[in-house]
Amino acid sequence: MDTYSHKPFNGALADALIEREGSAFKLNLSAFAREVEGYSDSAIRMIVNGERRPTPEALEAIAKALHLSPHYFREYRIQWVARLAYEHPEIIDQLYGVARLYAELHQAECDSLAAGLPALDVLDGKTEEDE
Repeated sequence: MDTYSHKPFNGALADALIEREGSAFKLNLSAFAREVEGYSDSAIRMIVNGERRPTPEALEAIAKALHLSPHYFREYRIQWVARLAYEHPEIIDQLYGVARLYAELHQAECDSLAAGLPALDVLDGKTEEDE
């Protein structure tokens, strides 16, 4: 399995479960939720269905149930980088420089992506759409 998934959470989770269970598996969300320590079936269902944004702690618990690093999930990496930047403001310029260089090299992709992105409050992971 890849070290990192670039898919949204539910796609990455599906890939991880297929890898673990085999391609013919049928998702039993209740059974999987019982494997996730500290989270109810309804909480896991809401996260998987996109009704609740996964917190870093939830992603860590889900990853542990799958025997994966939480860094496998794109959302965890985004939140991890945001927290690192918040806790160590001295690296913000370096992170920004890397992001700008990437944007310049992939200008058309980044322009279309940015046009569809909601504003994100990186400290709490909420978007304007969540409010």
